[in-house]
Amino acid sequence: MSQTESHDARVNQTATHRPSYRDREIGLWLGYALLLPAGGGLVLSLFLWWAKSFVGRVPGCNPGVVFDCTHALTGKWSQWLGVPVGLIGAIVYGVIFAAVLCLPSPAERSRRAAWCVLAVASAAAVGAGAWFTYLQLVVMHAICPYCIATHACGLIVLLIVAARAPLRHWDVLGVTAAAFLSTVALIGGQALYVAPSDVLPERLNTEAGIEGDTGPGPQRVLTLFDGSVMIRPHEWLVQGSPDAPKLVVEMFDYTCPSCRATYAMLMQARTRYGGQVAVVSVVVPLEPACNPQIHVVDRRFIGACELAKLSLAVGHADHDAWMKFHHWMFDADRARTPPEAKARAVELLGSDRLEKALRDPWVEQQLKRHIELFEKAGGRGVPITLWGPKVRSDLLQKMEFELGLTPVGPTASVLRPATRPSAP
Repeated sequence: MSQTESHDARVNQTATHRPSYRDREIGLWLGYALLLPAGGGLVLSLFLWWAKSFVGRVPGCNPGVVFDCTHALTGKWSQWLGVPVGLIGAIVYGVIFAAVLCLPSPAERSRRAAWCVLAVASAAAVGAGAWFTYLQLVVMHAICPYCIATHACGLIVLLIVAARAPLRHWDVLGVTAAAFLSTVALIGGQALYVAPSDVLPERLNTEAGIEGDTGPGPQRVLTLFDGSVMIRPHEWLVQGSPDAPKLVVEMFDYTCPSCRATYAMLMQARTRYGGQVAVVSVVVPLEPACNPQIHVVDRRFIGACELAKLSLAVGHADHDAWMKFHHWMFDADRARTPPEAKARAVELLGSDRLEKALRDPWVEQQLKRHIELFEKAGGRGVPITLWGPKVRSDLLQKMEFELGLTPVGPTASVLRPATRPSAP
């Protein structure tokens, strides 16, 4: 073999182990095509995390309409083991973005690793997107357009990867298994994790409570907060009889997640102790639009003022209708929206009767009394349960002992917070 032929053979052999210029060009073009959806998914995920953690609401999303991001950014499904899903999404899309930047690498091993990482991360993003889309359509009944746009970015990346990635059969199997396991871990973590605020309401420092009770009768008066507040149960909304031997005052907000747990426990207590105890219901909207004690808009409580006024109007017009309305408001996995609540109120009272009740000055006056009571209790948050002589957040643990109640209902323990009570 001549020297020239030997040199050509070495050149050809080396060429078979290096990517050709065409291979590099394909990698660059694919990189450019993938950077846009990868970057879009990263930016949108960071935006959703920022909106959940630091902002009250996001543009284009309003409670009670089709495009409502409130439920998607709050509550059980907005986090995974306590970590905001927006932050997890940002990490996933950050990995996708970094993998795209590695595609034009001249090293074959680096390109193959980048394709595998890109395939796993994009498949995991699509699996998570399918899960969150199901939650929005079936569970939350509200669509978050920013979430849908983020999921679309992941789907675009996966489609390009599926069409152009030079993966082997075993690579595809590994990618599928990894994506499946990540989706199962996401669903399992969200389904099984219970946030501390969903188990028991927050504990308040105030030691005030019901200090005086004149006893059953039409003129019954409860005295609270060093005699500065007096409640006449027959003039307030009460779950049960205002002449029950023992009364508990509950301050709550229909949009408050912890209040749902408190409601469930009080329902269990009423079942367990029968007519021995009743609950004076004090709805306190945690929204600055009507509550001067609240100074910051919290996306979780948007619409709370309207819900409170609807409840008071229904109760002022018909106590029995209010009992049904009140139970219905909490008999759901999420807070009812103002349009939903108003539709339910119309079902119970009729449109004309509801509008008349809403115009009654009593509604505004009673709401003002509720907020004044909330201020006396510290004005920091709800739920708050009061009975003599203290405020209790661990109410069921000591209710039987401190109030001297005797179980008459089911013997099952009431010391566990229930999840979703059923309306009577």
